[in-house]
Formats: sequence, C-alpha cells, structure tokens
Amino acid sequence: MLTDKIESIIAIVDDDKTFRFIFSVQLLEINNSNKILQFEDGYNILEFLLENKENSDLLPDIIFLDLAMKQIDGWVFIEEFENVKKYLPKDIIIHILTGSNEELDKLKASVNPHISHYLNKPVTNNQLKELIYA
Repeated sequence: MLTDKIESIIAIVDDDKTFRFIFSVQLLEINNSNKILQFEDGYNILEFLLENKENSDLLPDIIFLDLAMKQIDGWVFIEEFENVKKYLPKDIIIHILTGSNEELDKLKASVNPHISHYLNKPVTNNQLKELIYA
C-alpha cells in the first residue's frame, strides 16, 4: 500500500470541472508528491488506460470515480474496466466518490470486485488519508 510522501498517481473521473479542481487541491494538501490526473468521463480514462497500457509509470494507482457523468458514467466505466484490466501491468484501486445516496448504487458497489470503497461527496482529509495510505 501507499505510505506518506510516496509518489502515487491518482485519477479523478468526474464531469464537474470545479469539483475536479477542488478535489485535486484537497489531495495535494494531504501529500504534495501525488500526481493528479483528471478525466471528465469514463470514456476519457478508458482511452488513457489503453493508450498507456505498456507504461505502468503513467497509469494511476488509485481512481476516484463519480457515478453520474454524461458520456460514459461510472457504472459503464466499471463494466468496460473489467475488459481493459487484463491488459494493464498493475492493479488499480477504484473508489467510488459520488453524490448518489441511492441504496442500489451502494449495494452494486459493495458486491463489485473492482470497487474498493463507496464514498459520498464531500470527503474529508482524514477519509482520504485512510484510503490512500492504508
């Protein structure tokens, strides 16, 4: 797992540009050695993962994924990730970070082997530290 001041690559997948900016700042406050990647939907990150599958140094260690996005939402990304994962040279941890309080979403996330945690926005610095440095 990741420890303090170890460089990690974190991807934020959310169609809200303002949220991505604020969350990036929050992540950098926790550990400024993190590299932050931002994607506006599931399609963009899937494309990035496939384009960089030969170079694990560019791939994220952790993905914070929103569920409600316009082009390809979080659930479609998770379905496609299952097919893409076999081509990736490293394991990627996926945390759902969403505004959805739907019990069905929480249930789907709890039984999906690709999803590590389900969090509701906003998330505290302590919650992030527990996820990143566990």
